[in-house]
Amino acid sequence: MSVLKGEGTTVMLYGATNVSTGARSYPGYLARPDLRGEWPTIVVASPANEPASSVNAICRGIARHGLAAAAPAPGGLDAFIGFITASTGHWSNAEHGFGMLGLGDGSTAAIAEAAASDLVAAIAIIDPVLDEAALRMFGEVTVPLLGCVGRDVSEGLDEARAAAPQAEWVVYDGAGSDYWNIDAEGYMPPAAEDTEDRFVEFFTKNLPERV
Repeated sequence: MSVLKGEGTTVMLYGATNVSTGARSYPGYLARPDLRGEWPTIVVASPANEPASSVNAICRGIARHGLAAAAPAPGGLDAFIGFITASTGHWSNAEHGFGMLGLGDGSTAAIAEAAASDLVAAIAIIDPVLDEAALRMFGEVTVPLLGCVGRDVSEGLDEARAAAPQAEWVVYDGAGSDYWNIDAEGYMPPAAEDTEDRFVEFFTKNLPERV
């Protein structure tokens, strides 16, 4: 792990990590404030074929604002959730509730977790795939939900609004798929920065406070 100073409002600890369950070990990335306390925690569900650098950058952005972020590699979601919600942990308060952040097609896994788990306190989805499977699950999500999409890829948004009326949606004109992704050709810095500001504020408001 490494400590990065001079960015954002909080000194943070970040780097690759592994979570073991039984005989298996699951890789991922962790970024959290490098200060004492149990921090509000977000599990990041990454796109299936996304370079890790863009997801890791988002985790560091979260940690710079006084939140913790854990991003499991594909296949490690359950292991990482078990890790952060264990009562023996000393840096996360996720056993009292945590956030899910879904990026791209990782949003489907985030929605499924929010629909199934009582410990998910809030969910944000960025550039989600609003297909039939995701839309069926929206009706089972009762916690606060924030969705951010580009106008060019907003098909299914009306159905999502109807299924989860508590959700807040932000639509960015001129933005397409991957507008949030610093490694993508369609990256749009103003929209991406606004999205980060919004989901940081959203999770700060809706997750258990630091203790």
